[in-house]
Amino acid sequence: MTDLLAIISKAQFEAEHRGAAVGDALGYTRYVSTHAALEPLRQGGSLFLVTVRPPDERLWLLAELRDPKHDGKAWVAAASSVEVRDISALIPQLRFTSGKGITAKKGALGMSLQTPRVLTSEDSALLRGGKAPAAKRKAEPKPPPEPKPLPEPKKPGPAGEGLVAALAEWRTTRAPELEALIITLGQHHARAFPPLDPEADDYDAQWSRRASEATPEGLDHLLSGLWSDPRGSIPMRVRQLLDLGTDPRLGEAFLRMIDDPPVTASSNFGAWTTVFKALPELVDTRATKRLQARLKRKGGDSQFWPKLNGLIERALGQLPEPAKLSKEQAASVAAKQKAANALLKGAPPVAQTKVKRAPAPMKGSPREVLEEALAAARAGKPLDALEPLRLYWVATHAAAAANLLTRLGDVARVEQPNFALGKAKEIHQRWLAAGKTFDATLVSPLLAALLKGTLSDAEERLEAMLSWPPDARVAESMINHVILGRDPYIGARPRLFKRAYELLVHNADPRFIKKVQDNAARLERAALTDRNRTERPNASRTLVPYVEKASAGREPSPDEAKLLTALEAVLDDTKSKQKAAARPDQELALLQAIAEAAPGDTTPYVVFADFLTERGDQRAEFINLCLEAAAGRPVKGKQEAWLRTHGPLLVGALPKPWKLSLDGNVTLGFLNGASLGNLRKVQDKDIPAMLEDPRWAAVKTLSLGSDRTPLQDQVLTKAPLLGLEVVTNATAQAIELMAGRELTWRVAKVELVEASDEPRQLMPKVSASAFPRLREVELPIFHKFDGSEFATPFLEKVTTLQIGSDNSSGSIAIDVVVTRAFENEALQTLEVKADVFDLVARRQGKKLDLALKLAWCNPNDPNTAGKIAALSRIPAALVSSITTELDRKDQPLDPQVQQLFDRALAHLPRA
Repeated sequence: MTDLLAIISKAQFEAEHRGAAVGDALGYTRYVSTHAALEPLRQGGSLFLVTVRPPDERLWLLAELRDPKHDGKAWVAAASSVEVRDISALIPQLRFTSGKGITAKKGALGMSLQTPRVLTSEDSALLRGGKAPAAKRKAEPKPPPEPKPLPEPKKPGPAGEGLVAALAEWRTTRAPELEALIITLGQHHARAFPPLDPEADDYDAQWSRRASEATPEGLDHLLSGLWSDPRGSIPMRVRQLLDLGTDPRLGEAFLRMIDDPPVTASSNFGAWTTVFKALPELVDTRATKRLQARLKRKGGDSQFWPKLNGLIERALGQLPEPAKLSKEQAASVAAKQKAANALLKGAPPVAQTKVKRAPAPMKGSPREVLEEALAAARAGKPLDALEPLRLYWVATHAAAAANLLTRLGDVARVEQPNFALGKAKEIHQRWLAAGKTFDATLVSPLLAALLKGTLSDAEERLEAMLSWPPDARVAESMINHVILGRDPYIGARPRLFKRAYELLVHNADPRFIKKVQDNAARLERAALTDRNRTERPNASRTLVPYVEKASAGREPSPDEAKLLTALEAVLDDTKSKQKAAARPDQELALLQAIAEAAPGDTTPYVVFADFLTERGDQRAEFINLCLEAAAGRPVKGKQEAWLRTHGPLLVGALPKPWKLSLDGNVTLGFLNGASLGNLRKVQDKDIPAMLEDPRWAAVKTLSLGSDRTPLQDQVLTKAPLLGLEVVTNATAQAIELMAGRELTWRVAKVELVEASDEPRQLMPKVSASAFPRLREVELPIFHKFDGSEFATPFLEKVTTLQIGSDNSSGSIAIDVVVTRAFENEALQTLEVKADVFDLVARRQGKKLDLALKLAWCNPNDPNTAGKIAALSRIPAALVSSITTELDRKDQPLDPQVQQLFDRALAHLPRA
């Protein structure tokens, strides 16, 4: 059992317990964290929660969670009965198992406790209110329990014997004596494995296969080739070795790497940050002189060397002191060292090959496995249908089977984990844990998260996928998301493209033969950009083997074709039932209630959050955070953290926005703005889900983009745009499409752009009742604008009308426009933006108040006088007053232009 101490941030504490004081019982039941340092709690123990209180950095003990369990998001236990206690006086007495205690500088106490710390039994006793020992405790780690003795040399046993125990003891104590033991045992066990050949053409593949076995017994062979070509693989190799756990042999390898850097290119600098981040867990202050010597040596003139020196200087302040063993521990280690020396002199151990779970071979004929898949699907077990359907595809390479495999994988994903959620590091760890062995039921969700995180992560995942058996879904992913995909953009990544094309051959899918051939031909004649130069040789060398392998399939027999058709029907029915189970109608009804809610009424939001909570939808958490923010609580940091981790949940199948921002397109937990300008990126298979997504109902502002497309028309006529209030960049045809829907539009504002092929008469088919709430319209000027445009029912109830823009290219008969516009009795305000003046007219009873803003213009322009003269034709009887001002105070009008304005306005009453 292990006790740990963790901190609750100031912001979180004040958000949850503002006003709490010493002596209060806060009843904590959970600590939200997935930090790896808390994993020992799974074996039992207590989690002590503390916080640092301003202004003088008092350390408060808030709770003790006894034997907490992790629910996937938080550590949960029975409510803590601890009363808040000021434990600042205990700071000098707390030592932790590291022996370092708390040594934070002034103002940095909270920061120093960000990483959970393992408590000694004395620390736990102090926190529970016990007394500290009379004698000053030594600043050294708690002695570990006595490990089991090593086997006798004459009984060598399986590979790995003794080494794992020695590593576990070193990770607890960090004693130098154990390092020598580990090195000896490592040399002994390395003899069980054949050496790697650095000169071989496939050395990189050899190294990766050995590393995938994930055993510390084979580490010596891996370390010997860590820096071998290709050098671009070094960052991935470093990460793969760290996956094996901390090991003093790895620390020595990293020190050698720092002594003589094998890579200095900026593209590989990520490897160095990884190395130095891990270094304090691998070496201690005995490495100080070595690192200082590296600092004194001049490396070169590139920017790499100052960066390297900066990393070294930072690491020097983080290295721990070497631990000291007790006499009993030292004697035990010495005995083990003697036994290890004897093992090294004896016979080599026998390597135990790690057995990987391989997919079962196909039992029976292709038709029989297809029948098995159909039976599982009919029984409501889509996960059980995936592997037999995959086996059928392997036997036939039939396109119909490949398409169904993709569909079946998507249907089954509702029962599978979402590997794309969380921070990049968490995503990668979960992905590799699930993807290192093949499971047909996990292929679809794993592929959906393939490119989440860094491209280095993606390269490591592709490496793991090479051990999978053939699956049509992998080939589809390589084509759509890696080779021909551009989101995210993949540049010159030699390892990534090498693996992607190898996967294309391994999963040879005949559906993509033409695309692969066209792509190879394109690369042959394409310009030699860095990406093309990297991708071209891979496309060329794999083209023939891919085509040969992909052409080896056959068409389904008549009986098999009937089974495939039946399976397709079952999938259609299953998908329909899934949609019903998701209760989209109820969700739309709740979203409509939100759209119709009065300003400030948060009740519909609370109801919707509860609805999402029942479904396990993580959007509920964000809506509740937004409601807290609206109530004045300081939770903006939590909101932004949620957006970074789970932001795609707000978008769903809608077109992806450039950015999600609390100050921009996100309001009270919903995406409030969307654009139809990037619909070209939407794939055909994703269109139905996009059109049916209930999230459209929360969108208040919709920009239609500059290009009218059939898919844009489908969104306007089919998507549930229940809460839409503003439409921008709209054409007349788009408004007519919307008016044809049996939908009570809430649109209050429309900004129109006019295509050159549209009639001047605006939307004669659109009645005022089609948009009953429409009150504001903006019209462009790309032709001579004479006021006839107002003769349309569309503008009958509009109260504010804006005509033109700052870059208007048409002309305005201003007298006619003003007169004709106010024939609409509902109109209250008219704004006209022209190139020589701006005019705002406001209805005051039966007359108008005019405000004129005069812009600088060229008196020599022959059109200037005519445009200004149009003001003289405004009927004086229509105007109650007019005011004028300069558009720019620092740019006075030319005297000739001023005279033109004075003459044109002379007949109007001044304010």
